[in-house]
Amino acid sequence: MQTRTKRSGVIRAGIICLALMMAMMPAAVLAAERTWAEVLAQYPDKQVEVLTATLDTTYWRSWQDADAELSEQGMTIEVFSARGALLPLSGTVERIATGQNVCMYHRDYPGGARLFTVVNKGDVTGSGQLNITQLVRMAEALTDRRQLTGVYALAGDITGNGEIDLMDLAYLALWLRDSLAGTLQAKTATAPIFTIPDMTVSEIAALECADGELISEIPEI
Repeated sequence: MQTRTKRSGVIRAGIICLALMMAMMPAAVLAAERTWAEVLAQYPDKQVEVLTATLDTTYWRSWQDADAELSEQGMTIEVFSARGALLPLSGTVERIATGQNVCMYHRDYPGGARLFTVVNKGDVTGSGQLNITQLVRMAEALTDRRQLTGVYALAGDITGNGEIDLMDLAYLALWLRDSLAGTLQAKTATAPIFTIPDMTVSEIAALECADGELISEIPEI
């Protein structure tokens, strides 16, 4: 009887310790199994907007930079891969890449969330890196060896004229040259802009390119 009582006490103590550990965990850890599909299901009436950045910017080099700045404004961000998996914002550096999805809300008003799909101008591979692969992929698109569609076509249209052309390739080549020369860091940085697309993201996916309407640099809840 005494052994059973001790065993029950140990179990209760273990449950209490587990509950305390869970209470101390960051929200991102507790929500590790949350997917982009679940976010869309949670906010069925929300329009998915477009978050536009450029590979040549030095502002928000990673999602950790964005999280650090926005958290000071009371904002919480959840970032998901193009396949819908939640990405960690601690311990590793997550680049801002085309095709990622973002749920952003004020921590006091989670019901006012805004949803975004990322278009990082120049990032036509979805890696978030400024490298020769981006240049090759865009050149292949220009010569019809590879087709860019949806958000990747939007990322390739650096000039915003509605198509991917030699001028876009030239801009990307200049960015890569400056990056290799170590002069890219000297450029004036601008924050990624949040835009509302002319069409829904699902409609954009069927197009090679589409334009957006600028609404604000920092979302207001």
